[in-house]
Amino acid sequence: MHIGNILVRRYVGALFAVAKEKELLDQVYNALKNLDNAFKEVPELIGFIVSPEVTAFHKLEVLSTSVGQEPPEPLKRFFQLVLSKNREEILPSVFVAFFHFREEALGRVQVTVTTAVTITPAMKDNITRHVSSLTDKTPVIQWNVDTELLGGYRILIDNRSYDFSLIRQLDNLQERMAG
Repeated sequence: MHIGNILVRRYVGALFAVAKEKELLDQVYNALKNLDNAFKEVPELIGFIVSPEVTAFHKLEVLSTSVGQEPPEPLKRFFQLVLSKNREEILPSVFVAFFHFREEALGRVQVTVTTAVTITPAMKDNITRHVSSLTDKTPVIQWNVDTELLGGYRILIDNRSYDFSLIRQLDNLQERMAG
């Protein structure tokens, strides 16, 4: 795991724990989502936030404005901590990390299923049950179609890929025949 990821998880894990304890998960989540959108819509915002020439006070003002409302107290303290430790570079990654903590706490897992053709609701239900049994979580599935698979499907859960496609089976057959 990259050191930056460890740092983000450590900081965000603490924020998540406090937000959960204070029953402010939804408010912190929504504020961080607004901040994430601000970073995407105004890329210069990141440069401003990480600039050593900008005071922590001004950075906090901009962060508070970027979340779309007065930040919940745990988030405000989080921003203050991050700024006081000169860890501003983690801020663009905070929403995604918080999202993962939240999904984990809710017993959900994000999944991408890619099929060769559009499939029936019954087939979707089958795949959903299969993913649920693999993960012991409620899958939140993004369905995609990729005709290059020729047949079958691929499942992406976190960073794990399960490939049940015809193209993969043909590739495996070709590898076995080659050597």
